[in-house]
Amino acid sequence: MKLNKKEKNYLLSTLFKGYVIQCAICSVLIFGGTFLLGIMAEEILRKYVLYYYLYYRTVYLYIVAVIVWGGCIIYMTYLLLKKVVAYVYEVQAATGKMFDQNVSYIEMSPELSEIAANINQLKQEAESNARLAKENEQRKNDLIMYLAHDLKTPLTSIVAYLSMLDSHPDMPQEQREKYIRIAMEKSIRLGELINEFFDITRYNLQNIELEPVEINL
Repeated sequence: MKLNKKEKNYLLSTLFKGYVIQCAICSVLIFGGTFLLGIMAEEILRKYVLYYYLYYRTVYLYIVAVIVWGGCIIYMTYLLLKKVVAYVYEVQAATGKMFDQNVSYIEMSPELSEIAANINQLKQEAESNARLAKENEQRKNDLIMYLAHDLKTPLTSIVAYLSMLDSHPDMPQEQREKYIRIAMEKSIRLGELINEFFDITRYNLQNIELEPVEINL
């Protein structure tokens, strides 16, 4: 599954909007509070302190406000970077669970829902491919076992008929020809099965185009 451009920038836009809103609120609170505090301080000084203007300037409050504002911006930037690093660690942990058989579904933060969906899809595809590979391997092993059993059957017949021919040299000619014919048929059948076995081996080593032929069932 591929994320489109809108989905790809969703996390970036979410973090950026949150960061801008926090900076705006912080700026309004600090400079708005400084403005009100300056007015209140000037009124109080004007009322109770003579010649306050000789040593008091409103700009002093704004200097302090700028320093505090800069500290807040740095702190919020640190929080933003900390959140981004936390997302990276979360993605790293999620990818580590892709091949964990004990985890059926990987959950992540709501902001990473699209990434979580992709990781879970990849996990399902990987598990499906592993299951298919295991099933194919089992089918191949079963096929080889059945083929080995089929190879043993004509070979046993060939050995039996040849042993009979060897142990009975005075066997009638008609019966001898019959056993030789049967042994020949079994030998041909054994050769066909061996060729099938080689074909199976070649299928695993290279791509072979199958050529369908008609057979008499």
